[in-house]
Amino acid sequence: MVKKEGSILVQKLAKVMAETRWVEKKGRNSFFNYDYARETDILDAVRTKLADNGIFVFTSVENMEMKETGKRTRDGSPVNLVIVKTKHTFWDGESGETAEVFGTGCGEDSGDKAIYKAITGAMKYFISKNFLISTGDDPEKDDDAGKGSGNGQTEAPVRADKSQSMAPGENASATPMPQFESPSASPTPLSLAQEKPLSENPIQDYVVDIQSRSGPKRDGTTYTRYSVQTRNHGYFTTFNTAFADLATDAKNGSQEVVIRYKSNGRWKDIESIRYAEGAYVSPAFSEADALPF
Repeated sequence: MVKKEGSILVQKLAKVMAETRWVEKKGRNSFFNYDYARETDILDAVRTKLADNGIFVFTSVENMEMKETGKRTRDGSPVNLVIVKTKHTFWDGESGETAEVFGTGCGEDSGDKAIYKAITGAMKYFISKNFLISTGDDPEKDDDAGKGSGNGQTEAPVRADKSQSMAPGENASATPMPQFESPSASPTPLSLAQEKPLSENPIQDYVVDIQSRSGPKRDGTTYTRYSVQTRNHGYFTTFNTAFADLATDAKNGSQEVVIRYKSNGRWKDIESIRYAEGAYVSPAFSEADALPF
């Protein structure tokens, strides 16, 4: 019988696996009411052990697929679904041996956040599954009946709404949206009773949230009304998409805006909006696009 030479890299990886048995679930998703093992805790569980054994891990994205889900965030941005295929290479600095492992991950969110969620998920499960790291889930336990998915990972209840796109632990409470039935209707916004009367016009403030709501008009077409919440001056509304786009860009860039508005006692309708003097204007908006007064 010929005895084959053993792999130094595999021996080292097995040692790391033996020393890493369990990771506590320190993450908490209060909206869906479940605990989860955070990526940072899983990586911390093996990082030092791999380094002590002279093993480096190279990670690259081999393939990425992005598509729109048809859903929208609270500010009207499209929600994307991203699926990535990743390659992870263990490299032993002592023997020069390498081992490649492939993983997949998916993420759902607006903008480029879905990409990073997908990569985070792929990295998290690449480590936890290859080193057989337990996070305390056991589909055979009686008290977990109805919660486990059969794959050792606790799943959140499925909800058919836009809050599914939120990261674990993210605050899922929505900013109150003024209620209305049509552009001609003018009921009192939910938040107006809590707002202080404005004596300045225009106002200068930061945008903290944007929501939109669509509905049918009497002529059969569809309208979209936007609610722009500011830090110190309450809510403002507009049907102007360009106004809403600038407010969204200012919110994402943490830039102040100047809003001129018209109040009819119930709504504070935006007449014009621009970046405050000295604020950084996103390349997406030229000076002409900044909607000066």
